[in-house]
Formats: sequence, structure tokens, C-alpha cells
Amino acid sequence: MDIAIDFGTSFGKIGFFNGDQLQKVVRGVAIDDLHNHVPKDLGGRIIISSVREKAENIRDLLAMNGKTILMSHQLKMPISIKYKTPETLGTDRLAAIIGAWAEFPGEDLLVVDTGTCITYDHLRSDGCYLGGSISPGMELRFKSLHNYTARLPLLSRQDSVELVGGTTEEAILSGVINGVKAEMREIIRMYQHKLPHLQLVICGGDSQYFGDALSLEADIRPNLVLFGLKKVLDYNEA
Repeated sequence: MDIAIDFGTSFGKIGFFNGDQLQKVVRGVAIDDLHNHVPKDLGGRIIISSVREKAENIRDLLAMNGKTILMSHQLKMPISIKYKTPETLGTDRLAAIIGAWAEFPGEDLLVVDTGTCITYDHLRSDGCYLGGSISPGMELRFKSLHNYTARLPLLSRQDSVELVGGTTEEAILSGVINGVKAEMREIIRMYQHKLPHLQLVICGGDSQYFGDALSLEADIRPNLVLFGLKKVLDYNEA
């Protein structure tokens, strides 16, 4: 049993793999609660990616008996990283790119990760990664409107919103949700104009929502980061 752990800005996800098959995913895991989900004697290998807590601290907390790898751009990779500051590149972004490349090798890729932030990452058909862009996700936009204004309420995503909001709450929902949709459509369109045969991959917590809402021809992979981490784990065993 191999284990992939991905810690974002708030909580973590744990993927349990039997060979190449993802058998189980545990979401919303707090760092202090990891030991309840990953027994020390489970065996197998483990790879840890974290954009908040140091991956070393998570490794030490787990004290696993098996081999543990910390996700880093310095590991052996199946792609070429040409990002100007690879030490600042989020390991979750890198894992998503590698997961998409494993599924669509030799294709121009745009990987859109819809989490706390929305990231757009482009991998060329020759396996060269140059970078992409980062913008606030829906939850972050809702929180920003609430935290940095005097009276706007804190809202959350709804599946259906009107373009014209007739109340303050409806106006916030329209601005955030329709704004994110408009941003995604236009950025994706710009990439597709430049690369007509682009393969679009959408991952992250809101991937299915946006895949449905935008009616895009995209491959929807909510667990792409976990799959990418598993690929890196395998690649560094070769």
C-alpha cells in the first residue's frame, strides 16, 4: 500500500494506492489528526506534499516505518522544469502537472486547479513546464469581501446564481461566481487560441462544478494531485 499526502492551506487529503489504483481518499484531515488515518505499521511507501506546514514536520510526526519521500522540484521528474523560481513553485501545482502528463503524454496541456487559489499551468508537448498563473479561488473571494469591508456578509458557493443580483447577497454571489466563471472561460480561451489542440484538465475541489457550469471539453480529475504524487513516488523508485 502506497500513500500520497497533499496538505493545502487549511487541510489535507490522503490517497491510499494499491498499485496504480486509488483505493481510498480521506479529505479534510488536520495535521494533528494524521496519525489516526495513517498507522505507522501500514507498510509501503509514502510521499508528502505540503504548501503550508513543512513536509519534514509532517514526516517526523508520522514516523512511518516505510520509505518516505518529500515532494520537491529537486526529485527526479518525468518533465523538464523551466520555471524561473522552482524553489517557490507549489508542490501541489507540480504534482498536478505530472499527473496530467502521465495521462496525456506528448500533448500540450493546460491544468486548472480549482482550490483555495485557482491555478493555471501550461505544459508543452515536449514535456517542458514554463509556468502559468494564480488567482483567488471562490472561497477566498467570498472571505475577502467579508473581511475587508464593513458590512458585507460571508457567503459560500451556490449551484445557481443570477447575473443581476436583486439583493446584496445575490449581488455578491453573482460577482464572485460569475466573475470566476468569466475569468476561467477567458483564460482558457486565450490558451486555446494560442494552442488549438490543447488538452484541458480541471482538478481540485470545485473541478466537477466548473466542468459542468462552463460546459467545457475538459478532462475532470478531482484527485489529480494525488495521482501525480504517486507518479513521482514511482519515478523516484526507478
